[in-house]
Order: sequence, then C-alpha cells, then structure tokens
Amino acid sequence: DDRVQKWGIEPPSSQEGGSSGDGLLDFMSRMMMSSSTSSMEYYKHNLENPELQFIDSLIERRSKYNNSDEITAAMKFTHVVRIELCECEKDVWRRVRVPSGIGLSIFHDQVICPVMGWARGYHGYAYEDPRDGTVIGPAKNSAYIDTMHVPMHYKKVMDDKGCPLAALLIKKGDIAYYNYDLGDGWMHRLVLEDIVAEEDSVTLMAGEGACPPEDSNGLDSKGCGAYADFLKAYKRNPKKMKMKEAVKEASRSINYSKPWAGGPPISFKPLEFNIRYHRMLLTLMLA
Repeated sequence: DDRVQKWGIEPPSSQEGGSSGDGLLDFMSRMMMSSSTSSMEYYKHNLENPELQFIDSLIERRSKYNNSDEITAAMKFTHVVRIELCECEKDVWRRVRVPSGIGLSIFHDQVICPVMGWARGYHGYAYEDPRDGTVIGPAKNSAYIDTMHVPMHYKKVMDDKGCPLAALLIKKGDIAYYNYDLGDGWMHRLVLEDIVAEEDSVTLMAGEGACPPEDSNGLDSKGCGAYADFLKAYKRNPKKMKMKEAVKEASRSINYSKPWAGGPPISFKPLEFNIRYHRMLLTLMLA
C-alpha cells in the first residue's frame, strides 16, 4: 500500500520473497535479536545496539528536515485536517482547522483529544509518517504507562516536542497516522484536505460518530477492528440485549463516566456526535 509502517531493521522473512509480519512471530524474532549475545555486549559497554544507532541517525536526519527552510515556510499557513478512525472511517471522523505550525504534542493534547472525545492525559500516543516510517511521540519523561509498548511496536520514537504539524503533513492530500493508546491501538488516519491562509484560531468544523470507550470498555476485543464490529452489530439491532449491555459498559469508561472538563457522566451514544459539546471542550483546552 506504499506505506512505510515502521523504521528499524526487520529480521529476514522465513519465506523467500515474503515479508516479516506484525504479529507474534515478528515480535518474538525481534525480542530474540535484541536479547542476543551481541546485544548484551553493547549493553555491557553502555552502547545502543546497531538497530537503535541506525534509528538515531534517522532521527537526526529527520530533525534537520523539520528545521529546514521548507518547513519554516510551510508553518505560515493553516491546515484543514480530517481525523478519521481507521476501519470506521465513515462512522467516526472529525474535521479541524489548525495553524500549520502547531506542535504535534499540542495537537494531541489540545486538539485531537477534545475533538475526538478521548480522556486527557490518560494514554500514550505516536504519530507515524508513512513516507519514511518515522515515528514521533512523547520520547522524554513520558508518564504514560502504555509507553512500555514502544519497544515492541516502534523500537524508539522521535520526540514530538518542537515538531510541527507542517513537517508531518506537507501538501494537500498527504496522509499520516496517529496511534492512541499503544496497548489497545486506536489508529487514526490524518488527511490534509486543504491548506489555507494563516489563522491563529483552532476550529472544529464538522464530525460524525461518538468516540470509542477508553480501554475498549464494552467491546468484545480491543481497538479499531472491535469497534467496527460493534458498530455493525449496533446498527443491525441497537435494542438487542447484548448491545444494550455493551453501551452500558462503554458508558462506564473514563471518557464518559468522568469527563475531564467536569460535570455529570455522559451517556455513550455510538452514532451521535454533539459538535457543540466538543467545541466547548476545544475552547476550554485552548483557553
């Protein structure tokens, strides 16, 4: 699909002409490589293993690009970005207008979380650039417990502080990915729909569908695929007892039972999007 999914050095495929997968066998192979005698020698001498040294060189190269004249010029505009939940693209999406120079850490905390409906400061995240496999996220002093999954998924992330949105989405039509909750894996697709004249404000323009429940509460499994299955079943028969129980359990998730902006618990309504409420959250966050 022309998408570079991760950086690093992947173990060779066991099948000629094949590729290494993203599942359990791939993970086990990677862990065996990282725990090999040679890797232990690097650790003993306080050196990173060759793969991490390679990633460090990619980070250095990307950092220079982020600070280039091209990106500095691109930051003087406004991005119109569609944020859509993968596998549920037609059911759960938001459209926002943001300054092109907004930092990716701020974009996560002050834009994506309030417009989507995720709890603030609850889970970790990472941005993925499909052009070259760069992974950008909270690399330093991260308090998110799910950053423990970084070595398994990405090996290492480039720190997102100081990295502007304009360096991730450059021209109209560009696509990047935002992975929220590295344990459950809520993958969002970020699509740059337009670049317009510079504005200082951040605007939630449109959207559809409720935010999934944190921790996949009420779902049969975790993440986007499980939520897509839930929505299909819910549309077929929302009055079915299993659906009622799932909605009730989802309403107990922290992003519905304990809204970070305060106020009473919110009922989880899968097919509804209260744009006025989410605009209020966005305003509070940016105040």
